[in-house]
Amino acid sequence: MFDPDNLLPDRALRAPITLDVQGFLEQIGSPLARQVVGGTAIARILEGIARDVGIDVRILLIKLQVEQSLLTGGPTQERLDWALGYGVTDSGRAEAYRGFEVQVRMAARTLVGYLDAGDPLTVVGQVGKPMKVSDGVVQPRTLATAALYRYTPWIGLKKISGLEPPFGNYLFYLVWTEFFGTEPQDEAGEGWRLIAPQDNWRNPLPLSEEVVPLLKEVARRLGLLVGEDVGRRKLYLGQPRGLSASVLPRTPSSTASTLDYPSGRSLRRVTLQEIGAQEAERYLPARAGKAAPLVEVEPDTQLSDHFRLHEFLPRDSSYRLARVSPTLVELLEALRTDLGGVPLQVNSGYRPPAYNQAVGGASSSLHLDGLAADISSPQVSFSRLAEVADRLVGDRGGVGLYRSQDFVHVDLRGERARWP
Repeated sequence: MFDPDNLLPDRALRAPITLDVQGFLEQIGSPLARQVVGGTAIARILEGIARDVGIDVRILLIKLQVEQSLLTGGPTQERLDWALGYGVTDSGRAEAYRGFEVQVRMAARTLVGYLDAGDPLTVVGQVGKPMKVSDGVVQPRTLATAALYRYTPWIGLKKISGLEPPFGNYLFYLVWTEFFGTEPQDEAGEGWRLIAPQDNWRNPLPLSEEVVPLLKEVARRLGLLVGEDVGRRKLYLGQPRGLSASVLPRTPSSTASTLDYPSGRSLRRVTLQEIGAQEAERYLPARAGKAAPLVEVEPDTQLSDHFRLHEFLPRDSSYRLARVSPTLVELLEALRTDLGGVPLQVNSGYRPPAYNQAVGGASSSLHLDGLAADISSPQVSFSRLAEVADRLVGDRGGVGLYRSQDFVHVDLRGERARWP
């Protein structure tokens, strides 16, 4: 329920969260998922600013929708340039604030800055006190709520000066609940949320902490897919997709073969015999004896501390199985650590045969076997990324340099290879 006095918890303006923004944009079909600004993907810009400023990136996403409908509408250059209305007044626009990245960064800094006692417009001391806004009076119960009103001084529940609801912070509330399935003020982290089936993320069910292990065990016994997001305390359950019911065990065995990943998550192995000849053709490896096992997938599965399964999947939702080597994931984690913890972008991971052919991959590509990844990072130089990759891959596999496309290929073929 909308509570104008309690819009956000304070931690939303004090600490970033782990959210795969690219995955979120793709999931809602946002045109921003394909948008690049200054050579950098919108998702990467948002994640970087949220991390730098220390703000929940979901606030920035919702503000983009509230201000310019950018999550669902067409991202024209004008709308991108003034994405959050920063520097826009009744008398005109301050050209110094034109540009998507400038807009987002300044808006994020401003919101967080309101929590600083030294800020000229600080909200420190405002909690529990009446605060006059354009269409009424509120009594914020959190500093973050006061900060939202300082930035957008409208409750937005009633018609004022020609404005019709929803608008203002009421619209912020409505858009948040629509896209994230929870109320923003309830994001306190107590308890878990169950997403079942796994694509029904708009309607989560509340879970107590003690029920989670039991639910995971029941799901395992029933042969369900399980995805776990510890950071955001979400549990995903669903039926395996892309497999007919006849090939799923009626009484799953506790010794079912699984593939374990660095995160501790396990995915069930699937044999080509299980899925039939026609479906098996879609997943044939290049090297049957060396390829990573074929596994059932749920895109949100956490494979390691910093990588999720969807980052390695082809951009084609019809593929419900995948090959991703746990050792490859470990290699990428080691690369990330050696580079000082900078984020790595997986530009291409697993490629099924038809998909690999469509993107111009070699017929013997290690990508078909789940043993290769093309990676890049905006935070380190190409030469630095290449040097660390060369050292960590060593004699275990190949390193390919694609300087013109700004990515480095790494693979675990079992022997040393370097190009160009």
